[in-house]
Amino acid sequence: MELTKIIERGLQLGLTEIEVYANDTIQKTIKIQNGKLDTLNTKNINAFSIRGKFNGKMGYYYIENLQDEDIDKVINKIILNASTITSSEEEILFDGNASYPDIEPKKANFSKYTNLEKIDLLRKIEQGVKESDKRILTVSPCQFVESSTKVTIVNSKGLNVQKELSYMYVYVAAMASDGNNNTMGYCVKAGFSFDDLNIKDIVDETSIRAVQSLGATGIKSGAYPVVFHRSAASEILQAFSGIFSSETALKNMTKLVGKEGEKLFGENITIVDDPFDNNAAVISIFDDEGVPCEKTEIVKNGIFNTFLYNLKTAKHFNKKSTGNGFKGGVGSNIAVSNTNLRLEPGTKTVSDLVESIKDGIYVTEISGLHAGLDPISGDFNVQSSGFTIKDGKIDSPITLFVISGNFFEMMNNVDGIANNIEKNYLDTAAPAIKIKSLMVSGE
Repeated sequence: MELTKIIERGLQLGLTEIEVYANDTIQKTIKIQNGKLDTLNTKNINAFSIRGKFNGKMGYYYIENLQDEDIDKVINKIILNASTITSSEEEILFDGNASYPDIEPKKANFSKYTNLEKIDLLRKIEQGVKESDKRILTVSPCQFVESSTKVTIVNSKGLNVQKELSYMYVYVAAMASDGNNNTMGYCVKAGFSFDDLNIKDIVDETSIRAVQSLGATGIKSGAYPVVFHRSAASEILQAFSGIFSSETALKNMTKLVGKEGEKLFGENITIVDDPFDNNAAVISIFDDEGVPCEKTEIVKNGIFNTFLYNLKTAKHFNKKSTGNGFKGGVGSNIAVSNTNLRLEPGTKTVSDLVESIKDGIYVTEISGLHAGLDPISGDFNVQSSGFTIKDGKIDSPITLFVISGNFFEMMNNVDGIANNIEKNYLDTAAPAIKIKSLMVSGE
């Protein structure tokens, strides 16, 4: 469909401004279990999120597979929705008067491989996990997912931009048992090249995660130095990422309000939002408002520099949008969201961090994080599992203990940062970090 038709008709029917966000996505999912094909499903989404201004208010409408005969009905729905809005905050359409980064997004090469080759990959992974350790009892359906998306944004103010995104990933989980206890382990590997999905690496990670907690015991309560595995550190950073959103600041639900330019974190802490990060799975040239994306140093050497902004919040705070206006889903409204948020890595290895501890804890898994944290105060209580550290070495597995702390205090007590940022991460990444001391509730 010609998107300009929708623009023209919207203006004819009384909208003063109108924008069309078109999303064409093709996603294929392949699952195998016990060596047999379980699922081969391809989903095509041709979706339109349309917003228009009527009497100064912005109305929204979402529709899939829009046809010419639907256009008038959609425009009238937008006018009706706009008429019911009572909020005084003005929404803005971007005019496209900007230069965009000359960066070529990564393209996944899954189309070069047949379904049979993808199924064979899953079978080899499943078989490899089963044979990797006799304590592994079952392997959940192995999944291969590929996705390609084309986004086009056109509006009545002159914006006309387009971008394409594609990626693939494998997911596998296994259950292990020592006769007394069962434990789970999983692995998710994303990539752009089919060769990135290394069978040995996936098998090894799944197997190690599945069996590593077998025979785990408790630990005595107390204060311990703690090393967080990079996945656990990434989860914590992601859970508190909302404190850097200008929407959160608008609601006065973050301690960072009015603290720009102040040193609030340790000097070794630098947190950036980098839409062009080569270690990430998605590169964003512009956000879902059509605003050019940019690398933003949120925290630099411990100093809080800025929130992330979309057009609406930028206008409220008299700032410039940082290109962080994104939809939570194709049909949702624009909100503030990070692109690729990361804690900048250090120069140490994980072994360096562990070797510096005489008696501590290495946390590999955390759960219940969102339920056990207060984003305003920064307090958190999370159930964890991992290993003891004895005399600089990872020792015995431990489980069912709770780590308590405060995010802001913790980020002032980071005693070491590793260099192991995950490759092809989604949304948020942190390397392994060592914390001087955290309270642990155990036995």
